[in-house]
Amino acid sequence: PLRRQRQMCKETEDIVITDLSGKGILKWDNITQPISLQQLSSGVYIVSVTLANDTTYQQKIILK
Repeated sequence: PLRRQRQMCKETEDIVITDLSGKGILKWDNITQPISLQQLSSGVYIVSVTLANDTTYQQKIILK
């Protein structure tokens, strides 16, 4: 699971997981509960988090 789940839920609009080619893999809107990445295969992904004020943060993650 992503860290700081509860803090993210209050101000997070959506979370999008893409692969390195930009293909959308997973998307969550109106997040009210912790999310899990367990269904993803090993690899490198980009996590984009959009906040309620339309600020977007991106982070590369590596799943083993």
